Amino acid sequence: MGFSQPLPVLPVEYARYANGFERGCEGVTAEYAKRDDGLISVRNTCHEECADSKSRTSEGRARVVPGSGGAKLEVSFFGPFFFGNYWVLDHGND
Repeated sequence: MGFSQPLPVLPVEYARYANGFERGCEGVTAEYAKRDDGLISVRNTCHEECADSKSRTSEGRARVVPGSGGAKLEVSFFGPFFFGNYWVLDHGND
């Protein structure tokens, strides 16, 4: 998967439902980039036990849910047939 157009800001994680590959991880990040086929590349990285330790990466693809204003994605890390719900939430400064 190509990451030729990464977003300029790496989102900060406030909360998450842990995916299987993230068990025992800290410092989880997600990177997104537009793909040529209209989908979005997703790369999740986590660090085992602490932020300075060995990292693990999982790559998938996402599609924007129509009518969501770009805030809801359907993401697949497991092949072409399974897409799970994934919401991107904003956090105000106040």
